[in-house]
Amino acid sequence: MPLYNVACRALPDAVAHQAIVEAITTTHCKITDAPPEFVSVVFLHGQPIRTAVELSVIAGVRGGGNRTPDLFARLEHTLQSAIATAAHLDPSAVEIALIEFAASWIMEGGVVLPEPGEEQNWRPS
Repeated sequence: MPLYNVACRALPDAVAHQAIVEAITTTHCKITDAPPEFVSVVFLHGQPIRTAVELSVIAGVRGGGNRTPDLFARLEHTLQSAIATAAHLDPSAVEIALIEFAASWIMEGGVVLPEPGEEQNWRPS
């Protein structure tokens, strides 16, 4: 389950908030083939972030399986562009950091997550 933490200077309005969540979910699923129900997004407003950055996104994302360094680079670049578009920002105002972790390090519904690429047979109890 990827967990996207979106730190922002001011909480986006409801329309932008929904657009950012959809951009993250759609982009993550399109590039990684993970099911959308795995994607979680948390907004943190009023957070201290670097000057010239309006949204700072830090995400824990499963690695291994079918995930390559190229996939992570594409995910990071595509997320930056998609989030910027959704938030009506220049891409340079969106900072992305992806932290790779092993699927065995996280549980959903009390069940350890599957390796990337093996989601079709996984169901929480």
